[in-house]
Amino acid sequence: MRIHILGICGTFMGGLAMLARSLGHEVTGSDANVYPPMSTLLENQGIDLIQGYDPSQLEPRPDLVIIGNAMTRGQPVR
Repeated sequence: MRIHILGICGTFMGGLAMLARSLGHEVTGSDANVYPPMSTLLENQGIDLIQGYDPSQLEPRPDLVIIGNAMTRGQPVR
């Protein structure tokens, strides 16, 4: 399954991403602020990170999009 996580660099979302990856899922994610140590942990697990949010990040279309609790209405990703 291909999973994309919005707000991936938060503690909970990052942990969820690593868990999904360890179960064999393809995981990508985006966040307004991508920085260590979380970015390093995620990249070491083979998870692609994208700085910022843009609808083009959802191409090819993921099977599942998880929206972190740090997201607010009005973010450009749909």
